[in-house]
Parts: sequence; structure tokens; C-alpha cells
Amino acid sequence: MSNYSEPEKKIHSANDMSHFKRSTGYKKLCGFMELLMQSVQGMPNSSVGKPNENTQKLLDMIDDVYHIIDDFPPHEKRLRFGNGAFVEFYEYLETVIVDVHKQMLPEHKHGAIIELVPYFMQSMGQPSRIDYGTGHELSFITWLFILMEIGFLTPVQGDVIAITVFNAYLTLVRRLQTQYTMEPAGSHGVWGLDDFQHAPFIIGASQLIDNPLVVPEDIRERSSILANAEDYMYFDAVKYITESKSAYLAECAPILYDVSAVKTWKKICEGMMKMWRGEVLDKFVVVQHLLFGSVLAW
Repeated sequence: MSNYSEPEKKIHSANDMSHFKRSTGYKKLCGFMELLMQSVQGMPNSSVGKPNENTQKLLDMIDDVYHIIDDFPPHEKRLRFGNGAFVEFYEYLETVIVDVHKQMLPEHKHGAIIELVPYFMQSMGQPSRIDYGTGHELSFITWLFILMEIGFLTPVQGDVIAITVFNAYLTLVRRLQTQYTMEPAGSHGVWGLDDFQHAPFIIGASQLIDNPLVVPEDIRERSSILANAEDYMYFDAVKYITESKSAYLAECAPILYDVSAVKTWKKICEGMMKMWRGEVLDKFVVVQHLLFGSVLAW
């Protein structure tokens, strides 16, 4: 594909949602998430394959962005919401992000950079509000989807993308969230699931399907969370929530706590995927900021 175009906002009102939900782009985003989910079914982190040349370049790029944060320490003077140093980080990243993509991609794929850059920048959060939420996470998922559509990533590396790459992204945005005290985008986070993320619970639940040793109720016990966080994304996400909020899971993530009563990880995984479609892809307030170009087409 060579006729790339700069992605544009197309969802301007709730009336546009019916078009979006019938679109090929909607189906492809759901299919891409299902690919990631299925790529790691029953697979702990320790069983994930090695990055190939392209996924390693992608990891190196995310690491480069992570270290840019070092140059923008938080301001001592606090704003009412968030820290103004995030805006400085974001504005600087805008000046170098094209070159960062050029270093990652082979020259014959540089045409796609015009489509990739807006999604990556959106995946960092919103500078005017200094907030982050599932819409920004969706932009990162879309960025990965486009990298696969243009042939830079392949389904063969689905496990590496779902676990190794996504964990690198989580490390990056969690640092942004904590260092710049970013607000959750939306007043309820993910409605009691998590303030910022959703995808780790889909991917993480899939990892645990048919696991004979780890049951959903284990997320209620601190010792089980610590024992499983290194090998399972779901438990790592729970660990991050409880440590960042210094509260019991039932208080800081009530839906997540209630979900732990479900008997099987398969049902939890299916429920998390259904919730992602319903509370992310199908919500105007979230996807109104999603952009459409030639790869994710309107």
C-alpha cells in the first residue's frame, strides 16, 4: 500500500457511531485484539518467544521514548490537575517522533509514518487536560494494528506483541501517569475496572485460560498477586492498582473484585472482551477522538 493519508477525526456526534460500528475498521480492530488474545492463550510470560528484528526495533523505539521522560522532570509548582512538565515532554516528542519512526521502519515503509505518528502521539495521553484513559490505549492498539497491516509486524509474533511489546508500553505510560500525576480520562476510569487501562485484562485473562493452579479468586489475596504478577499480565495489572492506590481491591477496583467470583478464566476473558467493545469501541465519549486514514478507513 502506498496511498497513505494523514488520519482525520470522523466521529463528530453520536449519530456517527452506527456507521463506525458497521465499518470494516471496527471489525478489524476487534479482530486484531482477538489475535493478540488468542496468541497468548494459556501462555505465561516466561513462555513468550524471542523478539524478531522488527519487534526488537519497536521495543527499542518505546525504550527511547521512555528515556526522553528523563529530560522533563516534574515541575515543583503543581497545577490543579496534573504536572505541566508533561506538556513539555509531549511537545518535544512531537518534534522528534517522525525521526524516531524513520529509525524504526525500513525506508520503503516510510510513507506510512504520516498515518502512524498521530496514533502514537495520542497513545501518550492528552496534553491539554494532562489525562490518560482507554481511548489513548486504543490509539496504541491501533498503532500496532497499522504496523501489522503494512507488514512490519506479523501474526507469527503475536505473543511477543501482546506480552513483550505491550508490557513495554505499559511501563512507559505508567511512568507518565505517576510522574506527571495524570488524571484518568473520564470521571469513573473504566467504571471500577481500572483508572487507565483495559487491554491487560483481556490479554492477561487469556494467558490464564485452563490454568489448573491459578483461579480467579486468587487476585483477592496479596500473596497470590505477588506470586503470579511476574508471569501473568492480569495479576501484574492488579498489583499495580493496589500498590498505586494503597487500598484493598474491593475498594479501589470493585468491578475487578466482583469479576473474581467468576469460575473460569475463559468466561472472564470473554467478558473482558465484551466489556472492551461495549465500554471502549462502542462509547462515543471514548472513540470520538479516534482518527481514520487509509489503513484504518472510515
